[in-house]
Amino acid sequence: MLLGLNPGQWDALRDAPTTIPDVVEEILRHRSPVSAPREDAGMPRYAMSDIEVEGVRIPADDLVLLGIDQANRDEDRFPDPAAFTSRESNPHLTFGHGPRSCVGAPLARVELTEVFGALVTRFETFGLAVDVAQLTPRTEQLVGGVAELPVRWTAP
Repeated sequence: MLLGLNPGQWDALRDAPTTIPDVVEEILRHRSPVSAPREDAGMPRYAMSDIEVEGVRIPADDLVLLGIDQANRDEDRFPDPAAFTSRESNPHLTFGHGPRSCVGAPLARVELTEVFGALVTRFETFGLAVDVAQLTPRTEQLVGGVAELPVRWTAP
């Protein structure tokens, strides 16, 4: 979807397929598999001990909803965080960090790299076939996404 909304990025990717891993990381930063479909959602975790965050005390064992999307748009970590662009450094938290990081992260990266590698070699153009406002978000589960993603393309 992000490449469909940013045709210049598709052209850049097609012209320099060696940048696919960087684009995959930016896609993951922008649209995490656990992107909250609602503002009141997040990655559930429990506080291991009493902590204080910005003046708010969180007691041990309290449920905390981590805002992965918000962390991946931290202006202190990402210059122009709303932009979908190639980045030299992309320390996103899409798959978590440390002992709770997603064990499937390497597989997801390989799958996305292979998919985009195949797409850029097969299609001259690639984009959304409908206006983004026509997409129906999925809100009934922890992970977001859209119900359908109609695309258009042209072959070389």
